[in-house]
Amino acid sequence: MNHKQLMSQLENCKNNFILTMAGLAVIIDPGGKDILRKSHCKFDGFSINFDQVATLLEDPADAQIAFREVVLSPFRALLKESFELVKTYANSNNQKPKFQNFPSYRFHRLLRNAISHNFCWDLQTRGNFYGYLPLNWRGIVIDRSMHNQPVRLEHLPFGAMWQLYVDLETEARISLS
Repeated sequence: MNHKQLMSQLENCKNNFILTMAGLAVIIDPGGKDILRKSHCKFDGFSINFDQVATLLEDPADAQIAFREVVLSPFRALLKESFELVKTYANSNNQKPKFQNFPSYRFHRLLRNAISHNFCWDLQTRGNFYGYLPLNWRGIVIDRSMHNQPVRLEHLPFGAMWQLYVDLETEARISLS
């Protein structure tokens, strides 16, 4: 993969994320439930009706939980895939040290590992980051007390996850060209 291909694939990750978020915007729109009740998708001989989602969204508490969980999915994909794309590019182009020197590298790597495994911070077994702790990225701190603890939105909100992607994309564009 060359640098242009890397940037194109990162753009694809970002576009997939934005498309998913656009779909969520339609769902939470006041008319979204009516759209869901009338809609379905078809693929490979299967059909999935969306009416059960409309029913789920009628209860505000259920809707809030469902929305939070479904928003996490595109964030997980965006952060995991973008990290792996840059890692693969850096490794195959002898730029691994540059990648490992990105300001967000260790933070993003720990988050990528948590997302890929059990959504808990693993600060020992995957890369043994204990020697680097506490890690501070944009005011968000990961310390030893978080080992085996779940990644919480209160600690790492959606805006921070988006910023992590933006930082990775920017560094890849500038430092790995």
